[in-house]
Amino acid sequence: LQPSEYKAGMDTCAAHAADLQDKLDAGGDARNEALMTLRKPSLVKEFAFSPSGCFAIQKALHVADSQSAAQMVAWLRGKVYDASMSVNANHVLQKAIQMLPLRKVSFIIEELMASPSDIARHEYGCRVICRVVEHGAQ
Repeated sequence: LQPSEYKAGMDTCAAHAADLQDKLDAGGDARNEALMTLRKPSLVKEFAFSPSGCFAIQKALHVADSQSAAQMVAWLRGKVYDASMSVNANHVLQKAIQMLPLRKVSFIIEELMASPSDIARHEYGCRVICRVVEHGAQ
């Protein structure tokens, strides 16, 4: 991609994320439409790792019912290590751990345990582990 194409793609992602956040805030049918949109695996993966998209995913996790939130987070299966090291996606993991019962995020914990020392020493990964410890203690 040329720099201008990359920026245009980022602007499109940011605009889409902003639109979804507005719908999540609006409630009712608009919120339901946004939650259905955020059940798409490719969108969840893309948004989790993007600056504006991670906010939309976090908002969705906050307003969604437990089943819908668990379905969204499940699309990050196999990506937990990368997400825990990401400046953006680590926040999505943290929100999932805070909002969902541990049994619904057990895959996150299992994937974190594959490289616990790497993740624990990382500036973002350590925050994800802290949420596991805090949430597990409740």
